[in-house]
This record gives sequence, C-alpha cells and structure tokens, in this order.
Amino acid sequence: MVSRGQDQAVAEAHVQMQFLENELKVKGKKFFGGDNVGLVDICACYMALWVGAAEEALGIKLMPKDKFPKLIEWSDNYINCPAVKDGLPPRETVVGIYKTL
Repeated sequence: MVSRGQDQAVAEAHVQMQFLENELKVKGKKFFGGDNVGLVDICACYMALWVGAAEEALGIKLMPKDKFPKLIEWSDNYINCPAVKDGLPPRETVVGIYKTL
C-alpha cells in the first residue's frame, strides 16, 4: 500500500522528470547532449538504472512509460550504450539493495 507521503514524493519526482522529458522531446536526440553520452546523461544515470530497480523492488511506478516515453527511451539507450553497460552493476544486485533497505 502506498502512503500519502509516498504519493506526494512521487508527484514531486514527476515534476522533475517532466522537465527532463521535455528536454529530450525538444532536442529530439538519443541523449541529452546529442547522439553520444555526455555529462548530463552521466549525472542522470540514477534514473536509468536505479529508478527501474526501485520500481521493481518496491512495487511502485515512478516513471510510467505512458507519461515519460522519451525518458524511458533515453534510459534504455543509456543502459545499453557499450561505454556504459560494462560499468553498471547487475540489475538483480540493485533490486536486492532496494529490497534490503
């Protein structure tokens, strides 16, 4: 069951994610800086791996695909980028961390 505080936190997160969603829509690029991973992408990497793992572990939806399609697409592109992929921890490990917390 989701608490009122969790609902508020998700709503606040959606405001911030909407800003990023809009940036991706306006630029029409694969990553925030263009066609290659850049500084903003690296700074936003939390969303690419950890948010999805948190959703799975906690049973909540922080970044729904219907509301943030460009952000989901960016996340998939980022996680599967060869320069990034090998440096990320396994998703199962991250999900386990959230379940433990």
